[in-house]
Amino acid sequence: MITALLFELASYADDLNVDSKITEVIVYVDRARVTRQVSVDVPAGRTDLVFANLPLQMLDNSLSAEGEGTAGATLTGTDFRTVRGVEDLDDKIAALKVERRKHDDAIRVANDNIARLRSDITFVSSLRPTAPGRLTEKLFLADDAAAQLGAVSKSIGTDLTALYRELRASEADVQTHQRENERIDRELYTLGQGTPDSNNVAVGLDAKQSGRVTVRLSYIVMGAQWTPHWDARFRPADGKVRLDLSGEVVQTTGEAWDDVKLVLSTARASETTAPPELEPFYLSESYGYRPGQNVVAEKATAIEFPSPGKEDVPTDGTRRRVFVTTFDTQSKLVHQVVARRVEAAYLTARLTNTQDFALLPGSLSSYMGTAYVGEGSLPLTAPQSDVDVSFGIDDRVRVKRTRLEQVSSDAKALQSREHQRYGWKTAITNRTGKPITLKVVEQVPVTREASFTVESTTTPTVGTIPTDGVFSWTMELADGKSQDFVLEYDVSWPEGDRPVLME
Repeated sequence: MITALLFELASYADDLNVDSKITEVIVYVDRARVTRQVSVDVPAGRTDLVFANLPLQMLDNSLSAEGEGTAGATLTGTDFRTVRGVEDLDDKIAALKVERRKHDDAIRVANDNIARLRSDITFVSSLRPTAPGRLTEKLFLADDAAAQLGAVSKSIGTDLTALYRELRASEADVQTHQRENERIDRELYTLGQGTPDSNNVAVGLDAKQSGRVTVRLSYIVMGAQWTPHWDARFRPADGKVRLDLSGEVVQTTGEAWDDVKLVLSTARASETTAPPELEPFYLSESYGYRPGQNVVAEKATAIEFPSPGKEDVPTDGTRRRVFVTTFDTQSKLVHQVVARRVEAAYLTARLTNTQDFALLPGSLSSYMGTAYVGEGSLPLTAPQSDVDVSFGIDDRVRVKRTRLEQVSSDAKALQSREHQRYGWKTAITNRTGKPITLKVVEQVPVTREASFTVESTTTPTVGTIPTDGVFSWTMELADGKSQDFVLEYDVSWPEGDRPVLME
């Protein structure tokens, strides 16, 4: 292993320009660490290996180098050099715009041909089964009879297979020109980012003898980030939930990452590694602080997720999804019903994070088997903690909510008070083929006015209703069985002081 001594390179070392390749990129939440590698033959003595055309967004104080080889060499340091560009980009941009206009013209011609072909296909398809019957007297008497007869004759003799073949070829032409336009747009984006200046880094070597060395240069570069994306797949056959984690990577660093080992890290490279220090806290008059108002979540040690294979990430801001890992979770399934809002049962899985790392917060796509259900989000979930994931409506559980008859009581009997009685019945039938855990959520109105009262009864009975009025029944429901859940409540108020009632 060659050790690195970071000091300014001596001026007498010879420059050797090297063609390095990016081999690994560690992507953080707001930047990336890029590693370039080169294997090259060096002479005995001092040599500067020059890594040219590095991005302007790199941080010069993040440089590090290491290597090995047969030359008995020692790394003597790194030298950061900014190279001012002299190339005029205007001609390149103009040429790309001309090329793009040519592709736009080709797309318009192909689209016109596609429209014609589709019209011909429709026309021929309508004529072929009953072509003789189409040659009506009205057609012969038309002003453009000759043209119409010619079209009919030509269309009848046209092979539909040939028309479809020509249609597919035109559609393929459109896609080809569109891809070329996307390439041109990426190049224009890169050229439009500003200066053609670049950074060069010289890595100094002091070799005891001539030989071959391999050197790896690493640096931090801005303009890169990744965000987690989860796919939650419920398997009806065994009732398990599989979580697939992918990272959506985007970068505009100025250098393409082609065929690289990609590592997604949860570390925040921009944050200090030292622990925080506590400042004195002086008691003073309250300024509206509430307990729990300012809470800082603890951060666990950073986790790195290497990609299974090599990846390509262009530098034009294209969002690239990279698969990271997959695992089954321990889950408890619940069919949740909020019939006051929707007469349906939502299949919800309470997942336990059995991994040794926290589940990162990110967007989530839910699937029932192979069928896509919808989008949601996954919160940060620590190891051995639970999180609920919904898989949408399960049509195998039937839900019907019925309003019972309203009753207005005699105000005189209640000492000059009026009241209104409400009743709701929710009937649920399980047709899933197996027992299910059912959670039925209901609600009664609550009041802060002493003159208003609410009295409720439930069947089956529940315990004390919470102060916010929202409660639930939870029970097991066998396959093929039905269960009724009844809520009745009575709202009373002083005569003439009717409140706004919850319908």
